[in-house]
Amino acid sequence: DDKKIFVHEFPFAMMSFTGENALWHTKTSEMASVGQKIIDWYKTGNNKVKYEKDVLKVTRDLEDVIAKIKKTNLAKLNKKNLNELYQQLYQTDLSWWAVLWTTELVSVRCEEILKEKLKDIQSSDISKLTALSQKSFSQEIEDEMNILVALAKKKKNNFDDKILRASIKKFQENYFWIHNNYFETKVLQEEEIIMDIKKKIDKKIFEPTMDIAIEKEKLIKKFKLDKEVLEIINISEEFTYTQDLRKKWTMIFGYYLEQLLNEIGKRANLSLHDMRYSLPEEVEGILNGKKPAIKERQTRCLVVFESGNSESKIYLGEKAKAQEQKILGITNITQQESILRGSVACNGKAIGPVKVLMNPNEIYKVNHGDILVTSMTSPDFM
Repeated sequence: DDKKIFVHEFPFAMMSFTGENALWHTKTSEMASVGQKIIDWYKTGNNKVKYEKDVLKVTRDLEDVIAKIKKTNLAKLNKKNLNELYQQLYQTDLSWWAVLWTTELVSVRCEEILKEKLKDIQSSDISKLTALSQKSFSQEIEDEMNILVALAKKKKNNFDDKILRASIKKFQENYFWIHNNYFETKVLQEEEIIMDIKKKIDKKIFEPTMDIAIEKEKLIKKFKLDKEVLEIINISEEFTYTQDLRKKWTMIFGYYLEQLLNEIGKRANLSLHDMRYSLPEEVEGILNGKKPAIKERQTRCLVVFESGNSESKIYLGEKAKAQEQKILGITNITQQESILRGSVACNGKAIGPVKVLMNPNEIYKVNHGDILVTSMTSPDFM
């Protein structure tokens, strides 16, 4: 589907699973190459407007299926209808990703272009120029939390007050998914919201998006950036905003996916943990008593995605290890020197021990002064 929309598709990629950890591999050069093609497409004719409309449409479609699941009593569905609802969510999510897979590739290429064009500008300033100045979903949540904090102050921290309790309940209903991540889903509880309010009572409230926008404008004037550079900065920000939207709906989607997986697992005597390793095409068989090789996948699994091939290849156990080493072109992974590159969550400079975490459940390993490196800074890491 991605090729039908953009004429281009995601480059070669593979995911390796070892126990609870997952690593995504792809070549930065190939990402940048496809990213440039998407940028060229985006700048042509009416494609920008078309893309924005497509993003809204597929997001509404996903929202509609989620609303359907929300009002459905899954326990009362027969096997056929339960599988159909699961497949509807899966296919809608696929169509959604067919439109929103572009963001990382565009970001990689935009960063390369800006580094080429702005050789005399520090990377920290480039990060500020490409930072999201529109309100992100996390800032939206923070703003709503600040409203709750102000209300709590007005009610003199009386958390039995009906108006305050109703506002807390509404916040929980709207943002129950904020602690979800790619590993698991957790429902935000009202008690956790109250704890957060108490922590923030005496803290200063500020507007980071406003600060970013002002800082950006200052840097644009300071460096006298030309139209070509400004265009790339704007494209970078637009796709970063799309990435933020994608992150939000991935967190929401994860909750409802696991509701379905949990119900399917109950009927097949499989735990939710086991069901997370199942494939969409296996669900009907699982509901009819056919269990796939889930335990082998949990030990070691490699999933390979190749351009021009609509189906992925899956390797298990020692075959997964051998194929991964073959693709990476190494004989001993443990002897490889790894250089980690990525985007910073906070601008500036810092020195400290680096903790690389792929699972929010390992956050206890991070001490004060450590530098956190991870795949996605969800609220669980903060």
